[in-house]
Parts: sequence; structure tokens; C-alpha cells
Amino acid sequence: MIKMDYSNEPNQDGCLVLAASTRVKKEYGIKTGSRRYEIPRHSFIQIVEPRMTLYLRINEIINAIFLEFVSENDLHLYSIDESFLDVTASNTLYGSTKEIALKIQATIW
Repeated sequence: MIKMDYSNEPNQDGCLVLAASTRVKKEYGIKTGSRRYEIPRHSFIQIVEPRMTLYLRINEIINAIFLEFVSENDLHLYSIDESFLDVTASNTLYGSTKEIALKIQATIW
């Protein structure tokens, strides 16, 4: 799967790749910044529009879940899709670090 930048026209060959699945990157050498015309025309490669609004909304929901388990001071937002949680103070409430991770994962699912 590949996410393209459609800020101009979605069918233009000059559109940029915003993200690509690991398999597509490995098998075809596609990377962020590649152009649409560089993508092989295979039926199993899906080119999709980015849905940043949805992505941001889901990110907010996930960060709110993190705050159910740690304080704001213990939640460190690194990027839109990476966060670090210091669960040291949460161990007495929610169990071991692994138990907390599993509880967070279950809550997100």
C-alpha cells in the first residue's frame, strides 16, 4: 500500500509518495519522496489518498487512552505516530510494565 500526496491532482505522475508499506519498499525500492511514475503498475499495489484528518483524530484518541494510565508529565509525544510513556509511577496502580502495556493495547483495540 502506498499513500500519495494529492495536493495537486490525484492522477498526476508527479505526485509524491508519503508512505509505503514495508513490502512495497523492500520489493520495489519505493520510498518516501518517490514519484507516482516510479511505481510499478501491478494490480496488488494499492495507491490510496492520505486521510490526515482521520489520522489526527485517532492519534488524539490514543493519546487520551495513554493519559488514563500515566500523567501528562509521563507522556512524551515524539511525533504523530510515536509516544513514550514513563510508567514508573503507574506500576503500583496497574501492575508491571508489561501488564500496563497489555492493558493499553487492549484498551486501544
